[in-house]
Amino acid sequence: MAELSDRALSVLQVLADSEALTSDLELQAAAAAAVTRLAESALTAEQLQAQVETVVAAFKSGVTSLPEPISAVVVAAAAEVRSWLQTQQNNLLNGLTAYVQQFSPAVADLTDIAGTLIAILNDGRTTIPEGRWLLQTVLQQFDLAQAVQTWVPPEWFAIAQRVFQYRQNAGFEATVFAVAQAYLQKFQSLLTPQLIEHILKEGSLTIDPQELLDGNLDALANTLFFKIQLLEASPPVTKTDEAIAEQVHEAVQRFHDRSSAAVDLSVPVSTGDLSVGSPWIVEPPADRLDL
Repeated sequence: MAELSDRALSVLQVLADSEALTSDLELQAAAAAAVTRLAESALTAEQLQAQVETVVAAFKSGVTSLPEPISAVVVAAAAEVRSWLQTQQNNLLNGLTAYVQQFSPAVADLTDIAGTLIAILNDGRTTIPEGRWLLQTVLQQFDLAQAVQTWVPPEWFAIAQRVFQYRQNAGFEATVFAVAQAYLQKFQSLLTPQLIEHILKEGSLTIDPQELLDGNLDALANTLFFKIQLLEASPPVTKTDEAIAEQVHEAVQRFHDRSSAAVDLSVPVSTGDLSVGSPWIVEPPADRLDL
């Protein structure tokens, strides 16, 4: 792990030579992007967080790890990180612009729209540090008046439509968040997409979850899971939420009883192209750099 930290620190230093890395969010995002691209295997949330903290602290303290000459791996990783973060920014800007042109939202709704876009667009390669930086950076530079007049590729209007459909029917989202909070508090559990999927199936929701995101419960659970972490949602818990949490807990127990082997909701599992667990599992991108 120490070698991984050194290489990621070198990537930050190469990036800093050509552009300013000023905010803590930007440093954490760049560090997370570097670590996930240089890692030889999947990292748990705790491992990723530890690596990010180590790299950012070393960078801010002025510690240098740049070898002479700089290795081709480090240079390539820095270029990939720069390109990846810029692509994410462009994607979110395109999505927001298409949404504004189609649906003329209120300024107060832009944060939720952007958070929903990031969560829906996430294919498992975006980490929470990157997502939080992306949310803040794009919202700070987004010009609503200019967006109305900006051309965006046509495919982004279809994505904006998906976000609109989700938000039109997303009154259930606050219920899911609050029930998850009640469940975690009462049963000292861990937040996972699997727990959210149980809430979607067993909770008293105002809409059938099958109506959202093409009826893909895995996609919906992962979107909600990522958005909860992205926005650090912690809604107040009501008696109703606690009652639904009890109902979900009973459903989880029945599920365990029916299964040939008990399923631990805190254990990472594979769902589609994304391996998920609690609180977050980061898989190296398909185009990661082999050391």
